[in-house]
Amino acid sequence: VHVRFGYFATAEPFIAACGRGWLDLAPNVEEDLPAYEVGCFSQSSGSVAVSRLDNADLDISALGSTPWAEAVTRGVDLKEIYIRRYAGSLSGIYVREDTCKVECQGIQSPRDLINRTIATPFGSNSHYQLQFLIKEFELI
Repeated sequence: VHVRFGYFATAEPFIAACGRGWLDLAPNVEEDLPAYEVGCFSQSSGSVAVSRLDNADLDISALGSTPWAEAVTRGVDLKEIYIRRYAGSLSGIYVREDTCKVECQGIQSPRDLINRTIATPFGSNSHYQLQFLIKEFELI
């Protein structure tokens, strides 16, 4: 049985296992299970991985929460089988320290984002968090 696995170039142990063929399984004659050969395919984005899953070009893939939500919204027939890590405090919106010299107040709350330049990757967790902040605090 050939399994096509989509992954992202992150520092995680399973990537080394992919590269060395350690995910392949020999047949288990006692339990009448076939051999498994796992092909590992690097994905450029979660959206691409979702499209490949939907088109049956991948059998399984790592996905972040945003591509997962996108897939569910589009009606892609997926099933979550494992959560590899909890992002927790890794996901958020961060601001740099102000560099102004005179009469400057740094960003202390979401309201201080009014008239500021803000950038996030489209479709990312930060993008959706920013949309919430804009609506909740009436920033525009």
